Amino acid sequence: MIHRFSQHFLSTAIALIITGAFGCVHYRPQPISTAESAKTLEGRKLDDAGLKAFIATNAPELAKEWPRPAWDLTGLTLVGLYYHPGLDVARAQWQASRASIITASARPNPSVSVTPEYTANPASGLTPWIATIQFDVPIETAGKRHHRIVRAEQLAKAVFLQLASSGWKVRSDVRAGLVDWTVARLSSESLQRQYVLQSNVVAALEQRLAAGAVANSDVGLARIALSKTLVSAGEAKARSSAARVHLSQVLGLPLIALEGVEIQFDISAPPVDAERFTTAAIRQQSLQGRADVLSALAEYAATEASLRLEIARQYPDVHLSPGYQYNQGENKWGLGLAVELPVLNQNQGPIAEANARRAEAAARFTSLQAGIINKLDAAGSAYHEAQEQLGVTEALVSSEAARYRTVEQQVKAGDADPLDLLYAELERLLGENARLDARSRLQNAIGQLEDAVQQPLDAPEMRTIDLSRNPRANP
Repeated sequence: MIHRFSQHFLSTAIALIITGAFGCVHYRPQPISTAESAKTLEGRKLDDAGLKAFIATNAPELAKEWPRPAWDLTGLTLVGLYYHPGLDVARAQWQASRASIITASARPNPSVSVTPEYTANPASGLTPWIATIQFDVPIETAGKRHHRIVRAEQLAKAVFLQLASSGWKVRSDVRAGLVDWTVARLSSESLQRQYVLQSNVVAALEQRLAAGAVANSDVGLARIALSKTLVSAGEAKARSSAARVHLSQVLGLPLIALEGVEIQFDISAPPVDAERFTTAAIRQQSLQGRADVLSALAEYAATEASLRLEIARQYPDVHLSPGYQYNQGENKWGLGLAVELPVLNQNQGPIAEANARRAEAAARFTSLQAGIINKLDAAGSAYHEAQEQLGVTEALVSSEAARYRTVEQQVKAGDADPLDLLYAELERLLGENARLDARSRLQNAIGQLEDAVQQPLDAPEMRTIDLSRNPRANP
């Protein structure tokens, strides 16, 4: 029969195990319904109550009239930040990185072993049972836990800053989508007007051909130009439709959500003072304060913590092993001490790997800054070239407009042919198309500048919005 004292220790060990089991987290299934998920995505719209609350929190002026009669860059940026699925992924990654801090903070659990033994031929009057209980209490040394925590915190910081970069990308994509759609729409409308004018030219030439006033080749050339314009108009219409589809994608909306919605982006508006984005102060701010730069710095700090951890692992942990044994009526207590002897391996391999990863992180950081410098230079150059080109086309449009007015007066006075007025109007329209291209280039160059700096020129919404919480989640 087991001695009562040994029974007490056995029951204590079992109680500790049971207590630990009851403190565990239990699995809760969260199945994904493809039907429900698809229904939710297809049901996204611009008059959503949750979207209104999100906009009211971050830009109250935009939510005063709801549903909004028209949407501009600021409003659609908020729509993208509310709906875009890429931000959900970035938030989930950040939550996972935060959970890793809990893992890094955990201390190693002690363990207990119970080894009852039975003696086949005990001495007279002695119990045949021997009860042994042995504990193992690991003690980490050299600050390993601290280094793990620092590494996990820096990695979580890096992922959080990547969330900010994801938010900026949404804003950048929305702006680029707006520019593309606006230019494609205006180009399609212009080509439709051009087709009408060229149709009138062909009709007038055909009348003159019938009267023998022009050669057949003149009519043929006009018809060829008309056919080319018809093809270009079809292509422009297709680009406009594709740009609208792309805009819905970057907003995280189904295409049907944009049907009947007025979208405003004044491509003819004079650009905001973008020169300040080419100054030395802004360059320094970009090279030191962009979210991806700070994220790379956090990743480098994490590699330094990893190196410190691997160096600390040169020093072995200590294992304390208190124990009790009831043997043939005798109560025996013991205290063991176990230490790994680092005689064959001093953790040189992991230290070398961690050192190499730190060098790699430093190289990536330098490469990132070099890329930012290149983007700033390219964006500044593109901006100034686009400004010059816009100035040239503005002069061209003014010249063509003046010529049209002159020909119009001449036609009224009977000094010019009405066909000349059609040609003058076509020339004026072609000048306007060239100006539209120049404005498009300038808007794209401004977008390049904003992307290089990762700041909006005129919209403050990206600087104040908290992206860490899913705005569609239940409070």
